[in-house]
Amino acid sequence: MLKKSLSFLNSDNRFLHFIVILLTVTLLAGCADEKKLERESKYGFMHAAIQEKVLYDMNDLKITAVALNMLPDSGPTLVLSVENLSEKRYGIKLKNSSVNGYMIYDDKEYTIPKGFNDNIEVIFNPLALNAAGIVTFTEMNIGFQISEVADESLYESDPVIVTTSMYGKYIQKYQFSGSVVINEGGLVIKVASMKQDDALFGKQIYIYVENNTENPISLETKDVSVNGIELPHYFIREIGAGKRACEPITFHDSDLVTNGVASIDELIMGFKAFSPYGSVVDTQRYKMLFSENEGKA
Repeated sequence: MLKKSLSFLNSDNRFLHFIVILLTVTLLAGCADEKKLERESKYGFMHAAIQEKVLYDMNDLKITAVALNMLPDSGPTLVLSVENLSEKRYGIKLKNSSVNGYMIYDDKEYTIPKGFNDNIEVIFNPLALNAAGIVTFTEMNIGFQISEVADESLYESDPVIVTTSMYGKYIQKYQFSGSVVINEGGLVIKVASMKQDDALFGKQIYIYVENNTENPISLETKDVSVNGIELPHYFIREIGAGKRACEPITFHDSDLVTNGVASIDELIMGFKAFSPYGSVVDTQRYKMLFSENEGKA
């Protein structure tokens, strides 16, 4: 009788021990999930996935979209499988590409030697995505500029549409807080009312563009001054027909310091827009005044 009781007791202890282990594993898993959520929410992007899709397959060069990762700390990443069966050495970079209707610019060129068969990662600028209000990817248009290194020939591929697992589940909102400086002939340009500091480059002010025409355009700034001082800068972007762009004009810290500019209080600039068929618009200069946190035209 005593043996039987002890047997039940041992059995109960084993069961309790199992329950304790199970609860411990569950709690640890919960802590891991919390840490994962903290890491994933750095830029506030929502998960989205894609199915493999061939983006380019000509001249023994094949480029396939194989994965989309929204969560890296460096920014959302598109993984491309590149296979070069030719004897040529190529350079490839994104061209005429967009996410959720917003143009995406990646000036990095990827060198593809002959015999290359591996993945490359295209990283999207998380700050530009945040400025555009993009929290997840629903649809991408991916095109390439492809160069042959030996003879310096250059050609562009037609953009291919890649839909994600969020397509039809999330609707992109096109809202941008800023001063409207142009709204004519199908072209809308706004300048952000808020300045942003970028630890890598300097001070940035975002420019929002809508190209509601039937042709692609190239947009550049002109006659730019900060606090009455002309500063070096670079802003020229191509915007596809029916597309939008949200990109920064950057003033480097070194130029600001050299010219004694501690903060951007006044920004004056104009714009030029061109299409393949000639000038679209050539504007006057616009003045924007900024307080500590906001500005207005």
